[in-house]
Amino acid sequence: MVNEELLFRDDMMLNWMRDRFLQLLVSGRRRSGQPLKQAFEQLGLHPHYTYPTIALLQLAGVQAEPSDSRTEQLRQLLRQQLPETTVVYVDEQGRAAILFSWSARHLLPALQRTLTERWGLDAVFGIGQPCRQLAEIHRSCLQADSALQSRFYRGESRLLYASDLRPYIHLKDYPEEGEQQLLAAVKAAESEAEVAEAVRRFYTSLLQHGMPDIKHMYELTMRLLVTTEKRLLADHGYSESHARAEVTAILDMETLEELQAYLVRCYMELRKTPLSEARENHRRIIQKTIRLMEQDCDKVTLCVVASKVYMTPSYLSLLFKTNTGHTFIEHLTHIRMEKAKELLRTTHYKNYEVAERVGYQDPRYFSQVFKKKVGVSPTEFRDAVAN
Repeated sequence: MVNEELLFRDDMMLNWMRDRFLQLLVSGRRRSGQPLKQAFEQLGLHPHYTYPTIALLQLAGVQAEPSDSRTEQLRQLLRQQLPETTVVYVDEQGRAAILFSWSARHLLPALQRTLTERWGLDAVFGIGQPCRQLAEIHRSCLQADSALQSRFYRGESRLLYASDLRPYIHLKDYPEEGEQQLLAAVKAAESEAEVAEAVRRFYTSLLQHGMPDIKHMYELTMRLLVTTEKRLLADHGYSESHARAEVTAILDMETLEELQAYLVRCYMELRKTPLSEARENHRRIIQKTIRLMEQDCDKVTLCVVASKVYMTPSYLSLLFKTNTGHTFIEHLTHIRMEKAKELLRTTHYKNYEVAERVGYQDPRYFSQVFKKKVGVSPTEFRDAVAN
């Protein structure tokens, strides 16, 4: 038979046994048998608590693991700072945890400051609600875990109490209108600060009726980034193959502030598309647009050309004016008048036939446009050329 006294002198083994005992206790999986008071005393743990409570600790920006040496170091630091009437252990997710009496909760703010100021550890505390007895401690542990997760919305807070939690809401529909407003604001922004403000407004509007489930927020933001990136790339004449954002990185964001900052960085990167590459791509698009206008000037429209160069009509119109100095319809009219002059010089088509061949069904309107652009009527132009 193993000598219990010798076994319990091994600090590593004792820590493991205490951790295992407390893990089973706070998860509600401990089988009834040995009285709790006796089990605590056998493991050298303080057995008496007035309204026992659990606090879970997570180092900000660190993914805890059961065998993480940093968690073990944190355990030792906590033991040095806390009285013997508390118990420090490591839970099944590798997080440091504290079992204490609710009357000792005043120690936690000072403990958090000490960890930060003396040891440089950015620890976040999730604090459950007190229980009447140790047998109910699993409830406090569940609450502490929920409080810790609420850091997503509570950002800079480091002491997160379960008593402050509010129920999450369910978003029925994806905010299509909010996405469109965000996209327009990002396009119009002239600085990173304006992009950040657009992102902030999107989430402020999203949260005006309450806080959605955190998992839902991750899924919604991933969809938002994918769709807005796709549209921003299309507006610059690029395909989805130019996508740069690492969408799954969103799942690593611990707070809403981090998530928003990541979106801002992604949008700013999209705005840094090399200017020379963008200009060359735009030049090719304008050249193709003009070729299509010249080939089919009798029936071409902005919508038809836009579909053939894979752009929206509004953006093609803007791009055309920016690169040529003329609107789409102004340039189309110029092409039609040049072709009309050629037909009047080289054929015997009647004026109404020339009008039809350059896209005008109303010969009278064609004549008005021709005289306005050329300075003479179609008949006068033909006579002048003939002479």
